[in-house]
Amino acid sequence: MCGIFLELLDEGEESVLWPRIRSQISARGPDHLETKEISIGDGKKVSRANFADRVANSTVHNVTLFLPSLKVFLASSVLWLQGPNLSVQPKSCEGGQGGFLLWNGDVFAGDLSTDGSALSDTDSVFSALERSEADLVPSVVSLVRGPFAFAYLRRGRVWFGRDVLGRHCLLVGRKKSGRGFFLSSVAHGGLGEEDCVEVPAMGVFEEDLLAPDGAELVLHPWERSEEVTIGEDWWSSGLKWITSEVPLRRPIDLPVLDEEEDVAWDSVVVRAVEEKWTAQKAIDAYVKKAAEGRVRDLTAALEKSVRTRVTKMPGYCKDCLKARLRGGAAGVTCPHSKVSVLFSGGLDSTVLAALADRALADPREPLDLVNVAFQMEDGSFDVPDRVTARQV
Repeated sequence: MCGIFLELLDEGEESVLWPRIRSQISARGPDHLETKEISIGDGKKVSRANFADRVANSTVHNVTLFLPSLKVFLASSVLWLQGPNLSVQPKSCEGGQGGFLLWNGDVFAGDLSTDGSALSDTDSVFSALERSEADLVPSVVSLVRGPFAFAYLRRGRVWFGRDVLGRHCLLVGRKKSGRGFFLSSVAHGGLGEEDCVEVPAMGVFEEDLLAPDGAELVLHPWERSEEVTIGEDWWSSGLKWITSEVPLRRPIDLPVLDEEEDVAWDSVVVRAVEEKWTAQKAIDAYVKKAAEGRVRDLTAALEKSVRTRVTKMPGYCKDCLKARLRGGAAGVTCPHSKVSVLFSGGLDSTVLAALADRALADPREPLDLVNVAFQMEDGSFDVPDRVTARQV
């Protein structure tokens, strides 16, 4: 979990929102907090033709315009959960040339997965974005397989959004005065009169912050994103968008049943006829044969998912990680538990605990089982989940 914050300001203007929201953003990423201010636009004249070169399908007119003098305030806090080294944010190239990425997410599979490498997901996503043309940024984001919320700034254009299931929070708002525009992982009463709403999990949004005539948001939708319901608070906020005609590839590969079931049934029917089985015996045999394949596939998927999460973690527990960040634990092996499972003693948590234990590189490394219970009326904490957890 990381905290991200972006605010568009006039050149010379100081952020009023950041001091109000700093502690909440910082709490989401206790391992590192960093801010940057990026100047965009310089108030110089620019022809409409030159400006249109940066916007797909723009109409070119022979008009002289003035780019506004603006700056973007970026802030990000990091919770170090992946890779051998902390990846600081806002992520940028050395020297500050190129884009700036604010990232809160995980890449579990696909083209941007970092399996087998020392890269963090932040590094992998940022590298892919930097290599892409501006018009292909939404397509790069669509390659992510996992939960995420992000904002990416490059040359006065900003892209932001959430994964198709909306598993990480991101809020967007326009300030009451000026061109003010902001994004934040969290909000609270300290934002005062500034209205913000949750970004719909419909795709990747894009806005040209330097548009002299106040360009609208552009939505690059996920496939079938029309199924997402938009609350009234979004429309009442005055945030509108125009939708790109070409939808992005749906960022979740839904399983499609193959012909295995038909093959399993055919083989059972042949044997049932040959051996003159009863109908019930034939059904039982089919269920067993079909279930074996399903159980095998589910087990493999669960093992891969848990192994990916466990093996990507830093090799330090919370205390050793703090020492490492202070520069005192480099090269030191941490013998403590680094993985924990919320454990109720039920089937699901028991299976996950067993898979997590199997994924640990060192079989001697302990695994924490964490059980949470609220006090009962008799003063004890013996709720059903705690009782079953102790039994297991």
